[in-house]
Amino acid sequence: MLDLQLPIIPNHDPTHFLLSQVENLSDVQHAIWSHWMEYLFSMCVDNPDGSKCIPSGLVERWSRQLETKYVDLSESEKDADRQEAIRIISWLAQST
Repeated sequence: MLDLQLPIIPNHDPTHFLLSQVENLSDVQHAIWSHWMEYLFSMCVDNPDGSKCIPSGLVERWSRQLETKYVDLSESEKDADRQEAIRIISWLAQST
């Protein structure tokens, strides 16, 4: 079982605080996933049966990136991750 240490906020129910934060983060996580899927699908080749095919060059690139630690990424790859981090911070700020 997950043991969470909730912040003490005067006159606030900690369970309500936790649930509201879970909902906020879940909303942000869904937005992140939706954004990625929209991008991924836009990069794919559409097949006649409605399925999509990821081009081999992207599979190679993304396979390399997923096996690479952040500190070992190129500066342009780090910049892309930084832009995503800024987007996440913005979504979090809007959801509180």
